[in-house]
Amino acid sequence: MQDRIVAEVAAYRGGAVPASVLRSACEQNAQLIYGSLGQAAVLAMPQSRADGADRAARGVALADVMAAYRVGAQVLWEELAAESVRSAVAYGTAIGAAQQMWQVLDVYTQEMTSGYREALAARAVADAEVRAALIAALLSGDLRGPQLAEAASSLRLSARGDFVSVVLTRAEGDALLTSRISAELERRGMRSVWSPQATSASGIVVLSGGVASLSQVLGEAGVRAGVSPIVDRLELVPESMRLARLAHDGSSAVRRVVVFDNEPVAVTVATAAVVMPRITQTVLGDLLACPEPYRSTLLMTFWTWATCGGDLRSAAGRLFVHPNTVRYRLRRVEKLTGRSLSDPRGLTELTLAVEHALATLQDEDGLGR
Repeated sequence: MQDRIVAEVAAYRGGAVPASVLRSACEQNAQLIYGSLGQAAVLAMPQSRADGADRAARGVALADVMAAYRVGAQVLWEELAAESVRSAVAYGTAIGAAQQMWQVLDVYTQEMTSGYREALAARAVADAEVRAALIAALLSGDLRGPQLAEAASSLRLSARGDFVSVVLTRAEGDALLTSRISAELERRGMRSVWSPQATSASGIVVLSGGVASLSQVLGEAGVRAGVSPIVDRLELVPESMRLARLAHDGSSAVRRVVVFDNEPVAVTVATAAVVMPRITQTVLGDLLACPEPYRSTLLMTFWTWATCGGDLRSAAGRLFVHPNTVRYRLRRVEKLTGRSLSDPRGLTELTLAVEHALATLQDEDGLGR
């Protein structure tokens, strides 16, 4: 049986399964199969399950293990048929023995397959735990020198490149979100690794051609995300992760993806979180006291106008209103806040205050949803 398996299944000729292990398995299997003839039905075979787990641990493909089992079953059947002829066993007895042998072989194969798959599942869990630990250590800065290089190699990351850190908020229970994002980034030539939590995730992305494509992927995924400045060495990732968190804190329903270097106002508002409520109240004053939806209309009009670089027609197009309507609303903002849009200082104060208002009032009143 051993010689037939080695001759007919190429995977067993490379030394993945030592000859002594294969011979022992063949002997045990033959004893198990033939020893069960005439006995009670076999319902469990621990040895078969153990063999399956062993082959999985040795990296033998399940298809190759199944091929070896088919060869072994063929040898056992040929020997049984030959012995029936030599011993002049009655036809009915021979058929009954053959039927029982194939039933046992069926249980045997099922047990082996179960053991193989259980071993693969256990290894996948162990590999995932090791991977998660490496990513967490990389993000936190716990790795240095050779350890950093080894972790990077294990995660298929180079030590140098264009890296950004990303922090995102995801829907609870959406366990496949980072996998989908990673797959789309891979399709666009960007490698990424992620450390997901219940409602958030942190990751490292190796860019290919700037952050615009990454921002698009994150935006299409519907997440709130912060993206750090670009760094050129993995050892700088922990600091970039801190900046990514600040950028994430500056995201909102109206500005879902914040790139640190591209959105200084949003990042400034997030950084000054302790004082921004007071500043917002001071700057916006009577505007915040306006009833809804009037308040949100004025805030969104100013924000859209500012986002459009102060261009009335562009803002009107985005808001689906006439430019004169935008002009009227902006005058109301000036009147209610006591600040002129033509005054650089007043405009700066309004920009910061409205940015904070939109980020905080959205959860309170559904603003921007």
